[in-house]
Amino acid sequence: METKTKLQNGVTLITNPCSPSVKNVNFCLAVGVGHNHETKENLGISALFEKLLLSRAKGIIADYAGTMTYYYLEVPVEKVPDAVSTLAEMVTATSFSDKEIEAAKADIIQHTKDMFPIPRRQLKLLYKHTAYGVADINWDMEGYISSVSRFTNEDLQAFAKQFYVAHNMALLVSGNIDQNEISARAEKAFADLPKGKKNKVQKDIYTGGFAMIPAQQQSLFYFGFDISGVRNADLAVLIKLLNGRLERSFIGTDVLSDVRIAGYYGRRSLQISIKTQQENIDDVLNTVCQNIVRVKTEKASPRRMERSRNLAMSGYMEMFGSEIARSREVSWQIFSQGEMFDIQELMFDIPKVSARNIRETAEDIFNTPMTLVCSVNKPVDYQALCAKIKC
Repeated sequence: METKTKLQNGVTLITNPCSPSVKNVNFCLAVGVGHNHETKENLGISALFEKLLLSRAKGIIADYAGTMTYYYLEVPVEKVPDAVSTLAEMVTATSFSDKEIEAAKADIIQHTKDMFPIPRRQLKLLYKHTAYGVADINWDMEGYISSVSRFTNEDLQAFAKQFYVAHNMALLVSGNIDQNEISARAEKAFADLPKGKKNKVQKDIYTGGFAMIPAQQQSLFYFGFDISGVRNADLAVLIKLLNGRLERSFIGTDVLSDVRIAGYYGRRSLQISIKTQQENIDDVLNTVCQNIVRVKTEKASPRRMERSRNLAMSGYMEMFGSEIARSREVSWQIFSQGEMFDIQELMFDIPKVSARNIRETAEDIFNTPMTLVCSVNKPVDYQALCAKIKC
């Protein structure tokens, strides 16, 4: 079980001691910032700053979640002192040479050019900027490249001063550790970091909406619904139930469907993805809408409920068997929810979820504004689809 401590230097420390038989210790430094905090004036600065930090640090893996940035490091027990120092030095020494900055820019620009033509990549970006309230940022490749190209060391220092500060960071440590020792080392290692203040999390920025780009070889669709405030066992079971129903609805076709949690930590959405080469797009979209209505109105059979509960339990066990996934979840709770909730308790609630619970939760979720983004070459009537799922 995690223990949360606020260090004197301002960093939030979360420790999860494990059995002495565990050979390695996992670190996650979570920073409350990401590209969802950017504006038109500094689009891309998060990626550039992260790239520069990682260019100096060896063995660290980064993960980006829009509102959060995570830096992971796994080391043997005897290397724990070095690991704490490595993470602290990475975020403390943030003055970069012109050569470093230009090299990082060139890498980001090339990566952007390589990835942009991929339809699924374009659609993911379109989904994020359609579903969430930073609506004044219309992401496009040339604009993004132009923005990244103009940043100076002074811009990066201002970014660090605002976001890479102690009160906006959490250090999560899991493994064969001594809590007091870790606390003392972290207190000392991060002592020179400016305290600053915790970045305020915007709560209600989900907007929904419609956007479309041309298709290439196949049509792609992302449906989205806001679940930022949902954190109960009903959601986990609902996702498995709806996923199974869609799969069965598309048996005998080329349609691939998936239901999952997507978006940013703290700005979560339930996302239904559809991929197909079928010509009759209307039939495919109608089938999705019919299944949404069905999960709101039709009581699932005991057999389907049992199957969905088992899948939900397996999914949680798999997720929290990974230290990276667990660290990401806990840090999301701290920064976006303001508290840690008991993940184990949520798992224990899964067997109690009833068919009635599913219908009630589905009603709440699918009454939020729908996001729909498409890569398709035929007209799509967004308003008509919204009306269909309200039935």
